[in-house]
Amino acid sequence: MLLDSAIAKVKGNVADKPAFMAALKEADFDSVRGDFSFSNNNFPKQGMHVMEVVKDDKGRLTLKTIGTPFKSYQDAYHAQCPLK
Repeated sequence: MLLDSAIAKVKGNVADKPAFMAALKEADFDSVRGDFSFSNNNFPKQGMHVMEVVKDDKGRLTLKTIGTPFKSYQDAYHAQCPLK
């Protein structure tokens, strides 16, 4: 989904590397995990969810979100990264 959104933004011209990299950095897509972006060190910044497997009304196995302990979580070392 990330690649699809970036390729669409550059109208398929992936040879324009600076534009394509900028489009990737924007991360303009609906993530199945919720809000998604990149941190200053280019690692994903996203929510962390606690889930359990349960049966739905029809007896099918599905995931149920119990909680979201981290919203927009960044890795522990992002502040030490020289990338801006």
